[in-house]
Amino acid sequence: MYEDQIVESVSIDADPERVWQLLTDPEYLPQWWDSLVSVAGEVKEGSMLVLDFGEHGRTNAVVETLDRPHAFAWRWASDYEQPVEAGTSTLVEFRLEAEGAGTFVQVTESGFAALDGGDEKKQELFEDRSGGWPTVMEWLSGSRLLSS
Repeated sequence: MYEDQIVESVSIDADPERVWQLLTDPEYLPQWWDSLVSVAGEVKEGSMLVLDFGEHGRTNAVVETLDRPHAFAWRWASDYEQPVEAGTSTLVEFRLEAEGAGTFVQVTESGFAALDGGDEKKQELFEDRSGGWPTVMEWLSGSRLLSS
């Protein structure tokens, strides 16, 4: 049986403001998130974003939380080209904490149990995202943009 949330974390050698900028600026996101081609939309609470993953498709997201530079959260569709609504989306939350001269970043994706569809579909999505978040955090922590 799948779990309801995925939690990954990383320590980054950059201050929280810089990490915040890379996480929330549509211009920077595709520069470090290797599988992301572009982000359309304005990053503000309640706004719709479209995350374009190229050949894989586009994912709709709605910004839920902006607490600079501590928390950023969006709810995104569990499948490409799907609307963001109850039963079709999970919540992605980034938490940033100053850690000396750097930043501790934790990402949590939750809400798999509330998705529409059977357990097999939920398990497949959970496993896919469980494998993806460590890579995304590695891309973020290794980004050349952190020192720019």
